[in-house]
Amino acid sequence: MADKTPNLTEAEKKAIKKRDNNKCLKCGRSKTLVIHHIVERYLNGPNDPENLATLCSSCHQEWHGLHEVDKISFEEWLTFPSSTIMINCLKMAKENLKNEEEFTLQDFFRLLENAQRMYLINDFDR
Repeated sequence: MADKTPNLTEAEKKAIKKRDNNKCLKCGRSKTLVIHHIVERYLNGPNDPENLATLCSSCHQEWHGLHEVDKISFEEWLTFPSSTIMINCLKMAKENLKNEEEFTLQDFFRLLENAQRMYLINDFDR
């Protein structure tokens, strides 16, 4: 399906990234950033700043894979932890379960916070 909205100029992309503090609105990464159309271009989504958001390439891919299935809004999706952070948290929880008999929900949230902090500190390319 052909896009009906023209491509963004480099100046428009730069302005949106600057507005969003040069970080992904979902996970906070500052690498591999792309500009996302909230109302998609093929649906005639405009290039207006209100319809544009900065995402890293991983979160952009996550959004396009998820919203078609779950039918959630972009704004609602932004409130959920990114899948990469959740995967890292679950790996740490699994390690903790091997070493401890008791693992509480509070422990899980602590791990989630640590996973998110480690993800942002490393800011690695995926």
